[in-house]
Amino acid sequence: MPKFDITDAANSDDATTIYKIRDLLALCPAFWEIANVAASAAAAKIIVGIHARPESGETYTNEELKALFCVAQLFNPVPSQKIVYQSAGGPVPESGGVHELMIHRYCTGEEIGGHEARNDTYIWFYDRICRLQRWLLEEAERSLCPRLSMIQPVCEGAYGLFGETTAQGEFLWARMVISWGDEAQGQA
Repeated sequence: MPKFDITDAANSDDATTIYKIRDLLALCPAFWEIANVAASAAAAKIIVGIHARPESGETYTNEELKALFCVAQLFNPVPSQKIVYQSAGGPVPESGGVHELMIHRYCTGEEIGGHEARNDTYIWFYDRICRLQRWLLEEAERSLCPRLSMIQPVCEGAYGLFGETTAQGEFLWARMVISWGDEAQGQA
């Protein structure tokens, strides 16, 4: 069975970019705080593409998320928002598009014990998500990779009971669309 090799120079820009975003996210101090991990353990909290269970963050049970504590998932949206185009500057096609990032974080009892604690935890999470977004764009610019142009929050932070079931417990989540690409990236 074929396997994706991130070191293969023949990889598409799309697949390479999603892995570079993963690498940037693993280096982000705000993500370390959200995930409550040391820098060396951050990459293990990030899933690229689909995973076995759950396919959607909407189906995490309280026990599943408690065991994970925090999980980030980078994936391609459906329907796709990618473009491949012929640039005016040369014979090599250029591309751009978006990837989505969703972060789920378990809430401990002390974080949600009463309105004030619950609100403080929410504001803390919101602040870390805002820091994460800014850091990803600044670091991508510094490293000239992976050509990130914009991060558009779908939700910068919310408490979940996504499925409105008590089996899920309370958790924090955020979702954002990350635009990337060459010169015409804004068209994606």
